[in-house]
Amino acid sequence: LHIGGAFSYRNPKTTQFKFKDFEEILENPDGDYDDLIAAIEDGKISDLDVVGTSMDSRNSTNINRKKYMNTGDMLIGVDHETAWTVELAGHWKGLRYEGAYIARTAHMNPVVNEAIYGDEGFKTFTGDGWYVQASYMLFGGTQAYDSDGAKYTRTTSGKDWGDLELAARFQTMDLNDGVVEENKVVKGIMAGKANMYELGLNYYPNKNVKISLNY
Repeated sequence: LHIGGAFSYRNPKTTQFKFKDFEEILENPDGDYDDLIAAIEDGKISDLDVVGTSMDSRNSTNINRKKYMNTGDMLIGVDHETAWTVELAGHWKGLRYEGAYIARTAHMNPVVNEAIYGDEGFKTFTGDGWYVQASYMLFGGTQAYDSDGAKYTRTTSGKDWGDLELAARFQTMDLNDGVVEENKVVKGIMAGKANMYELGLNYYPNKNVKISLNY
């Protein structure tokens, strides 16, 4: 039985996450950012406070690298981020199961957030997701766990010709954290939600080769 967890606190670097269009906004301001520019001119905040970051995710396969869920550079005024996860896994002979939950929260700078989003600003933005999966060796093979590395490693086949492993997985991610009224986001950000269902069949002809078929 494997039980795990982690927590992290992150300060974004202005050189890495600075809102990329901010200089253009200052050079070519429009009505949407009048309050922001006024706050800078009044000395309430500086341009270094206007840190922009984003949350996004690609598909779970490498066939398509498009990011269907993406906040864009909309998390402007991030003060810091927190992330945490818990996970559970285990195996018995040829059966293996695992699951995990992860959440990431952007904590906004209230002064910058109010200047950009006005009274309808938001204090935090959270994206989260989880998955569960299970697999089974069909011809007497067994699973193997590396306790030093805290991870699963090569299976042992039950037949001379190898073994087949049947697997199933479900995962979901939600980057919607906002309020929508009359088809308009009035608070927070709606960056998308997605579910994935997967069936797989793995063939292990020997310890060094694995052939996968996934749907």
